[in-house]
Amino acid sequence: MGPDPGLRVEMAREHLARGRSLPLLTSGYSMWPLIRPGRRVQVRPCGPRPLRRGDVVLIATPTDPVLHRVLAVRADAILTKGDAVRHDDGWVPRRDVLGRLDRRPWDGAVARASPGLARPLAIALVVWRTIFDRPWGPS
Repeated sequence: MGPDPGLRVEMAREHLARGRSLPLLTSGYSMWPLIRPGRRVQVRPCGPRPLRRGDVVLIATPTDPVLHRVLAVRADAILTKGDAVRHDDGWVPRRDVLGRLDRRPWDGAVARASPGLARPLAIALVVWRTIFDRPWGPS
């Protein structure tokens, strides 16, 4: 799930490095249903609290920043994945973690269930988009 299409990695990195939170309007369905497209979120600097499994982080990719969930943590990298995506993003270097969303009580449980829930969520997403993401009325 990406934030505003106009947001660039360096803009986000600079803003968060100053210790300020970054308001974003989300786009995409990779974190559906917990984070829907068009939802406003606040990305905060990572700060001193270590990253944990279940955190939702803003990561830098070669093109745009992406909001995905942390599945595993190593000393030098994290493994991330969108909740409604079947495959993980691979190991992301810690330097590419720009910030994170405030932790919610269910984040750890969602991270543990994410690998098994990805396929059913992806199918539900296709059905949802087929029904609700098309204009009503005559074509």
